[in-house]
Amino acid sequence: MKVLQVASYFSPHIGGIESHVQKLSTRLSGEGHEVTILTTDIPPSKREGRIGGIEVHRYGAPIRPLGNPLAIGLLGGLLSHRDFDIIHSHDEHAFTTNLSALASHVGNRHLVVSCHGRLVYTAPYGRMILGAYERTLMRSTLGSADAIIALSESDKHYLSALGVELDRINVIPNAIDLPTRISPNEGESDLILCVSQLLQRKGIEILIEAMQEVHEVHRDVKLLIVGEGERKDELLKMCHQRGLEEVITLKGRASEDELEEAYGACDLLVLPSFAEGVPTVILEAMARGKPVVATDIPGVREYFRDTAILIPPGEPHALGEAIVRVMDDKQLRRRLSLEGRELVERRFTWDIAVRQIVDLYRRVLSP
Repeated sequence: MKVLQVASYFSPHIGGIESHVQKLSTRLSGEGHEVTILTTDIPPSKREGRIGGIEVHRYGAPIRPLGNPLAIGLLGGLLSHRDFDIIHSHDEHAFTTNLSALASHVGNRHLVVSCHGRLVYTAPYGRMILGAYERTLMRSTLGSADAIIALSESDKHYLSALGVELDRINVIPNAIDLPTRISPNEGESDLILCVSQLLQRKGIEILIEAMQEVHEVHRDVKLLIVGEGERKDELLKMCHQRGLEEVITLKGRASEDELEEAYGACDLLVLPSFAEGVPTVILEAMARGKPVVATDIPGVREYFRDTAILIPPGEPHALGEAIVRVMDDKQLRRRLSLEGRELVERRFTWDIAVRQIVDLYRRVLSP
């Protein structure tokens, strides 16, 4: 098969969707399928090139309202690649996916859309714009797709409530490559890890507030936050105001080796988000035998309610209590470690996901 993968952002930009598209494209290519990626030039990158043997075409996006690149030129790229069987576009909220839907109509080609999780805006104007988009352009875009991939059953029913036919929605969760080594420790390092973009919906400020309570109980505890984003200066200021500069480190971007080292050294992973799909960082931590504390939100609850400690989003006191509980309870850490690893091996590997996605492609292409 010949597949165009379309995404608003791609490597060297860092994020869950970017990693997902790269892993999926690499796997498809390795199985003999022809894959080309169409994306934007954010951050500035060569317009034409290859990453991991995959051909990548980038298009300018001079403005990004609410972080959504308006890459008008990408439509020309979609229309010029006429010999591809399927357009697989990622993120139902992305302007690039709207363009993919338009190109599928004009070029009479099959479209698959991967929905990577709901958005949450705290500002009233953001919620108003999101609601209007979901009822109009997003609904129309998803109506153009031959098939839709949702990450969870809860996301499937959320899409159905917007008017998408249930029989076109296929639940295929995120996936990871299993690590060759597992390095659970027994609490000697007192290191908490958070791997997240520094965005409003990620709730990092809630974790910083919670760390004040954690630090009162565990004076030697440290928090390492790995990730970049628009809120870094704001969050650094917050750490300073609360006297946590020696407790919390905002590392920024990390290489794969540095991230692997962080996973190996930590006692637990914390993800305080207000909205997620099926977070890859939870899968990566569990695959390495690390316990997880996360927020009780739909996609997380559906898959991890029995293998992670879940707390209400936006509640620093509850988050602090959960962290202390896990750090103080060796048996709990061991249970979460073993059950989390087993869950990932059983349900969330790339071997499973790619097989499901290729089967979906074939159903879409069958007469």
